Amino acid sequence: MNELEALKQSGELETFDPERHRLKIAAIDFGIEEAKRIKDWPTLEEAVEIKTKENRKFVAWWKVEVRRAGKYES
Repeated sequence: MNELEALKQSGELETFDPERHRLKIAAIDFGIEEAKRIKDWPTLEEAVEIKTKENRKFVAWWKVEVRRAGKYES
């Protein structure tokens, strides 16, 4: 069992909803642009941190759920 599967089974890996990922990222991007526009640096920092976490969830989900063509689980 690899590290990601172990995290998934232990519950430490947050549930990722690929259907809502684009909406979340779009909302976060809007927040980032707005924080830059009004020069609210603490909020900008927080929004970038949230986007980074969301993208990490996506990468973890991708590694566990998406397979190359022709690759099968054994």
